[in-house]
Amino acid sequence: MKEKKLVSRIEKVEMQELIRIEHVYGDGTPDMPVKKEVEFWTKGGVLVGRKSINDLMEFSHR
Repeated sequence: MKEKKLVSRIEKVEMQELIRIEHVYGDGTPDMPVKKEVEFWTKGGVLVGRKSINDLMEFSHR
């Protein structure tokens, strides 16, 4: 049986500066737990990503 090789091709690569906006919702009670959502925007005003804190790993640079 032949192995299939995956072929990928990059069509375009572009470096852009992003703006990160953090939204925090809730008051920390069991009825309204605190939730954090992060959005990533280009300087041109295009939303390129949105993640909740449960999906996002944050790293501290020390």
